[in-house]
Amino acid sequence: MDRLAESAREHRSGALVFYGDAGMGKTALLDYAASVSGLRVERIAGIESEQEFGFAALHRLLLPFLDGLGQIPVIQQTALQAALGLRRQQPADRFMVGLATLSLLAVESATKPLTCLVDDAQWIDAESLVTLAFVGRRLRAEGIVLLFAIRSLFDVPSDLAGLPAMQVAGLPTDAAGELLGRAAGRELGPDLTALIVNEMDGCPLALWEFGKEFADTYVADRRAPIEPLTIRHRLEDHFFQQLAQLSSDAQLLLLIAAADTSRDRALVWNVARELGCDVDAQHEAERHRLLLPGPELRFRHPLIRSTVYARADPELRRQVHRALAAAMGKTAFPDRWARHLALGAAGPSEELAAELERMSHLTQARGAYWAEATLLVQAADLSESLEVRSMRLLKAAGAAHKAGAHPYAAEILDRAHAYLSDPVAIAKANHIRGLLATGSSQPTKAPALLLDAAQAFLPLNMNRAREVLLQSFYAYSISGRFTEKISPQDIVSVAERTTATSDPPTLQDHLLDGMTALFSEDQSTPFRQFASVGVLLQNGAVSDDDLVKWTALGCQLAMEMFDDGAYNLLCTRADSYARQNGALFVLLSNLFRLMQKDLRSGRIRSAGARHAEAIDLAAAIGLPTEYFLTMDDVVKAWAGDEEGTRAAAAASIEIHSAIGMERSVAGSHWALAVLHIGAGRYQEALVQTEILRDQNAIGFAGQALPLSIEAASRLGEMDMANEALAGLELRAEASGTPWARGTLASSRALVADPREADAYYQEAIDLLLETSVAIDVARTRLLYGEWLRRQKRRVEARAQLRTAHDYFAEIGAMNFAKRTEAELLATGERVRPRTVEHATELTTQERRVADLASEGFSDREIASQMFISAATVQYHLSKVYRKLGINSRGRLKGALSTSEIESS
Repeated sequence: MDRLAESAREHRSGALVFYGDAGMGKTALLDYAASVSGLRVERIAGIESEQEFGFAALHRLLLPFLDGLGQIPVIQQTALQAALGLRRQQPADRFMVGLATLSLLAVESATKPLTCLVDDAQWIDAESLVTLAFVGRRLRAEGIVLLFAIRSLFDVPSDLAGLPAMQVAGLPTDAAGELLGRAAGRELGPDLTALIVNEMDGCPLALWEFGKEFADTYVADRRAPIEPLTIRHRLEDHFFQQLAQLSSDAQLLLLIAAADTSRDRALVWNVARELGCDVDAQHEAERHRLLLPGPELRFRHPLIRSTVYARADPELRRQVHRALAAAMGKTAFPDRWARHLALGAAGPSEELAAELERMSHLTQARGAYWAEATLLVQAADLSESLEVRSMRLLKAAGAAHKAGAHPYAAEILDRAHAYLSDPVAIAKANHIRGLLATGSSQPTKAPALLLDAAQAFLPLNMNRAREVLLQSFYAYSISGRFTEKISPQDIVSVAERTTATSDPPTLQDHLLDGMTALFSEDQSTPFRQFASVGVLLQNGAVSDDDLVKWTALGCQLAMEMFDDGAYNLLCTRADSYARQNGALFVLLSNLFRLMQKDLRSGRIRSAGARHAEAIDLAAAIGLPTEYFLTMDDVVKAWAGDEEGTRAAAAASIEIHSAIGMERSVAGSHWALAVLHIGAGRYQEALVQTEILRDQNAIGFAGQALPLSIEAASRLGEMDMANEALAGLELRAEASGTPWARGTLASSRALVADPREADAYYQEAIDLLLETSVAIDVARTRLLYGEWLRRQKRRVEARAQLRTAHDYFAEIGAMNFAKRTEAELLATGERVRPRTVEHATELTTQERRVADLASEGFSDREIASQMFISAATVQYHLSKVYRKLGINSRGRLKGALSTSEIESS
């Protein structure tokens, strides 16, 4: 705690989660943190009855800071205002709300270090917890300490994953004995002390609250057993006994305070007076140490609050909630009003259920999808009709899916299933199940579930049916041969019964019709449809919504078509959209597509940086980073890292085969194919390319063709080479892109008569020079140089090989560089050893900050792009300046260029 505070005073930051059983001292530790000098303190505590109010806890924490909203970027301002219900607009992505929170807290901590304390975090609403956990994972150099206290390890939500955690356990025996002696007011013998400390599990609150009582009981009757209850239940019983000693007025006031979530003392007292409480009730509760003295109604310990609420008479509790709802009205805080109304209901009420459903729409408008789901579940529970109940549960499942709460959504769907009778509702339920399977660890089930949904939609809504069919195809592209129950032909048979409803056809129409043709007997139609996708993109006729929805599939098809223009446009637009809107899940998946783009353009270092950014982003989101660690196998392959590629590919194949994600398995086979072809191991390369062609993984199957042609032709397997060439011709003729035509020309040269090969190679180089795939230009020069050497044209061979070798060595494609060097030596030319200049040791994040700063972006703009605070940007830049030996932004570009040379 002291180290965190000292770091904050030096404008560094940190976060920590305390977990432990009730009474172990978590609140006392937060009290200690609040007492540290030199730091501003803001503190909130989770309230059990507030869990369903989306962003409620965040609102309470940020309320003192809202005057500073004007100092953060406008897009962040509007996102946060929408989340807190301060303005009406389309809900922002939850991670944009997190970035806005980080920026706002950083503004406040710029003048004085800040400590934010969150007690009883297990009762914080889900939206607030996700936001604050994101902030905790992105803290670096703002002068902020963020502390969470949570009931026990089992209560720690997955949302807090990735934050440092520390258990608060019982006191050591000596300290526990000392505390017990103070509580008992006398020295106790070692045997009695050891017995009571052991029974209390060293819990300081328990020792202090009723250590004397236990000691007196045991001294009076040594045979009296100590009741075998958990510490929490003992403490609850203890506090309940104290509560029972109060007057009915004081008990009622405490119940009102426990049920209230507004922290509005005036509201609590208005309700108390309405229900007949005496004005001395607060003083009485303070005398009995259940409330803390002062103007605010603050419980001495969070467990007292939960005990008061949980042990209250149910009818009295409902009466209090009805009174709170009546006192606050629904205008200022409609979701809280609705929640009180629901908790005040004695049984089913369609009127109340309808009101809760209306309130759920308000939470949806703020992007509080978890809260929306919870309100809809409560509305369902109050519904008088079983069919209406199921419809509300279906809506709740959709909201939970949007919230990313997939297990909760599946649980709600199971509850809804029994009484769903409307065909549209059944189709929607199947659709959500399919989407849940796609986004979970059950991708093998998703295609069939989505196909069932599409068939249900078919007689009801043609356009919706086609959308879900395309989602089914996409799900199949992920699971492939691991798919359960259906084949792609089953999707084709349904898709062939549909027709496009738009004129001209949309991106979705071209993708669906192309996928349908791809898995049928038609050999040319799919590639014509996919070529139309590229045209739509180039014409700008694709909305952001469609772009985000179909970027992954579109990029797969662009790889299949050798359309680098469409691929680059798709993933760069997706990157821009994701960074601008805080769509971190979109950004994370798209980073791996950008990694492939960088590799094709020969930027191996940049591809590695994309992978590192993906790991960092996964950690920020709270995903297990171990899953992504092996996904740089293709980067290692192009770099010629034999051991690293084999290890990463083997691990990736094992992981993704177990899950049932054939596309990811194919990506690792592609990495191995690149590794082997670079080293000239043609038999091993051919094995990998044949696996890719057999799997027919969209994108990789097409990309494997030129490697297959090269390997087969080198091994004299001309039938295999010509078969692969026929597949490549279909794609190139439909695509017509320079990449497709250049790759085709290069591949034709490999199987052509020597009198034709020369022209093919020159055509290939001319065409590929028009593309962004610079590494394919170098590969073609290598192939051309090898061919020229075998034709005894050594001078011409050296020119091609020298250019290729210099390029491979410069970008760090070491297998290809060594292979090219061997060819040069065979022509009689010695290759001069390269002087190795090691790049300046910037971390991935420092490099990214430096690159953006050198391009003229401001600190705030860089912070927005990287989902960090402006203070962290400044921190990284100071380290960059020191490492590069410069002192200003103006010198960054030149210094970065100097450090760009990679070690070989």
